Amino acid sequence: MGAGKSSVGRALAARRGAVFIDLDQRVEAIFG
Repeated sequence: MGAGKSSVGRALAARRGAVFIDLDQRVEAIFG
């Protein structure tokens, strides 16, 4: 929590040309 994992993940995905999926956001969107 608050360690910057999503920020780093987004940056790495962008650098590699990959899609970044934030699982925390997906779980929250599905289950509330």
